[in-house]
Amino acid sequence: IYQCGSVPCGEVVGLTSDDLTSTVYYLIQSENGTISLFEFNVDQLNSKLISSTSTFPVIKELKYSFGIFIFISIDGRVGIFEKNLEKINYNYGIVHPRLILVSMDSADESVFFSTNLGTGTPNSGILEWKMNKQIEEGKIIYKIQLFKERLGGERTVDLTLNSSYYISPKVLETWPSQQKFDAIIEAITPWTVISMNATELIAPTKPPTAPRHLRIFVTQQKTVDGARAIIDVFWDGPEEWNGEMLGYVVNCSVTDGTSVPNIFIKEVSGKESPTYSFSVKSGKVS
Repeated sequence: IYQCGSVPCGEVVGLTSDDLTSTVYYLIQSENGTISLFEFNVDQLNSKLISSTSTFPVIKELKYSFGIFIFISIDGRVGIFEKNLEKINYNYGIVHPRLILVSMDSADESVFFSTNLGTGTPNSGILEWKMNKQIEEGKIIYKIQLFKERLGGERTVDLTLNSSYYISPKVLETWPSQQKFDAIIEAITPWTVISMNATELIAPTKPPTAPRHLRIFVTQQKTVDGARAIIDVFWDGPEEWNGEMLGYVVNCSVTDGTSVPNIFIKEVSGKESPTYSFSVKSGKVS
């Protein structure tokens, strides 16, 4: 840092730094007793003379903070001065301190949840929460714990970097429709771990399972208009409705040799017998 280009060289009598600007400050005392303040730029690797004075105390410690130099003299007094070295001020209320601690402003890294844990829009299968401030993605890891029925029940654990979480389809497949569950969210940072929980959350409503045992019976009839076939379709209801038993939709396609099949759709109430009948004169029914 200090390179002497002439003889005799000066003596370094004080050294400190400003970590915010990557600058090193040092005091050089020449042979005639003059004190000079230099700054050394770590990035540019060069020194520059700032100021000089012929009157300066002998010091044993030097600190720098926001444009002010703080020192402890050899006789135990605390003082301050600026870069121009024009005036030195002493604090006579402090005598023989052991050391100087410089208070540095630091970023507020505290985080906390600003909302409760919720499930978002109905049937979305999403858990949502918010933090007290906007945080760059990747700065927080969220640990998700889902408990089937209640805390302490069958547990699923997962991680996410986002402040929302879609419940895995594999988990929902193993749960009944509208399964009640509890959840714990942990926000993990390099400085802290915070958590919150929610109880009696509701998983999405599943669609009903497929109807079972589809059967088709055909009966031929002769009428004054010619022969026709009566098609009777029977089926069994789904194993799980997963909600209110509303009904069925029957899709039929009749191909009678023309290029365009005849397609029709019929709704059958879930409260009625699961059957539907219709007639055709000829063709293939699917």
